Amino acid sequence: MGSEVDIDSYNIPYGTHPTISNIDIFKNRISDFRNSDVKKKSGLKKNNYFSPTTDAENKLLMDELNTLVGHRFDWAFEFHHSGEPANLHTDYATVPWDDTTECQVIVGCIIPLAWNCHRHPYTVMYDKMTDIPRKMMFHKGNMVYQDNKEIFEYKQEFPMWDKRVMDHHPRGTEYFDTYGDLRWHSDYKWDKSTMVVFDTRRWHSSNWFTKAETVKEIQSEYKESIVGFGSIDVPKNLT
Repeated sequence: MGSEVDIDSYNIPYGTHPTISNIDIFKNRISDFRNSDVKKKSGLKKNNYFSPTTDAENKLLMDELNTLVGHRFDWAFEFHHSGEPANLHTDYATVPWDDTTECQVIVGCIIPLAWNCHRHPYTVMYDKMTDIPRKMMFHKGNMVYQDNKEIFEYKQEFPMWDKRVMDHHPRGTEYFDTYGDLRWHSDYKWDKSTMVVFDTRRWHSSNWFTKAETVKEIQSEYKESIVGFGSIDVPKNLT
């Protein structure tokens, strides 16, 4: 593990902001992103994928996001096509850099581009935070650290069933039981004129936005965005 980082000292302006000034560049590139030969697939039925932005696009976005947050972070951006909801996860992670340095992903952003789906897209934030930079994802009934598959226990004997959470994940849908022990913290209603900056430590997911109650092998409904993550370099703990 690297040195402990006080993320809160950066005073990052989490929440909704006007979208980037050059949004039309990325809207006009949607077809190129969809047809990219370089895609990383994800999701329960692999209906989601990421396509890379160019170096020039990445720099354009990085400069604007750094101006917004008031700090010089290293950012990595990708086009994200989502044909199924993103299940519960965190994005607070440590990534090796070299023999003495690693980077910690501490801030994220979602820049909506397009959607064609039954329910309006939301990104939902929950009352739980992770305190160590190890990415977690919900997998086969458990919240699991991605580096070593260790299970993080969070479910209680008597679920809370927060109504505001259940509004996004109705009874009968694929991931309903996942959220019974979580409370709603906030949500971002997707809007093409805005974007959201979020704390990667906070547990979050997308809402269930399709007509289907379970994830299909092929999903024609979708939402698309530019997703970015800002990181800082920290020295490795070599002792």
